[in-house]
Amino acid sequence: MTAMDEYNSIFTGPQIDRVVGVVREKESSWDSKQAPLTGEPGQVVGFDEQGRPTPQAEGVPKTRTVNGKLLEEDISLTAEDVGAAMTGHRHSAEDAGARPSTWMPTAEEVGAVPAGRSINGKSLSEDITLTADDVGTVPNVEKELPTAKYKVDRLSELAGHDVVFTLRGLPYGKTHDLARFTQDADVNILLAGCAEPDLKDPRLMEKFGGATPAEAVKRMLLPGEIADLGMAVEKLSGYRRVTITEVKNG
Repeated sequence: MTAMDEYNSIFTGPQIDRVVGVVREKESSWDSKQAPLTGEPGQVVGFDEQGRPTPQAEGVPKTRTVNGKLLEEDISLTAEDVGAAMTGHRHSAEDAGARPSTWMPTAEEVGAVPAGRSINGKSLSEDITLTADDVGTVPNVEKELPTAKYKVDRLSELAGHDVVFTLRGLPYGKTHDLARFTQDADVNILLAGCAEPDLKDPRLMEKFGGATPAEAVKRMLLPGEIADLGMAVEKLSGYRRVTITEVKNG
């Protein structure tokens, strides 16, 4: 009795034949999926059971390069290889198309007036004020009255320092009104033309005991001092001095 005679199977001969046929059919389909031999340089091949060369899984030829580097061995690409910036790289202002931190704009670039520019000979390096003289016109005397400072000698000696009165000229309308006063004319002229100190300050009347500014002035100043100060106001207003010159023919 042979081994086959002793083997008991639940399958009949025809069933086994069918299974074997299916397996062979599958093997045939697997073989057809294997890449054929092409003979190209770098193709990876192997050998079957009979020693015949057969193509294996697809590989990359050694002559292949990545960014100019051969794949003969493991390679490492750097930022320079791929045209990128290194880690920690800081772009310069020039790289980014910007101005450097030391850049100083000119007046023209920011739409400003140069510091050296002047108006009527006055530099614009600071705030300026133009007068009638600056623009070559005649001043309006009612807006630009002449002024002058006068020291009262007696009061300066008593005080131990200069006592100065700032006087200003009077416009025509004011002098016309003062002309109506026949009494204390010099006092009223001084009150009208004294810019500093303020002779109408109530504290001054309280100090000298005058009921009115005029009375306080008469108690503070001597009659001659009042007359001199009043005359100075008149001179600043164009009175008591020669203000015209005769033009002679020839």
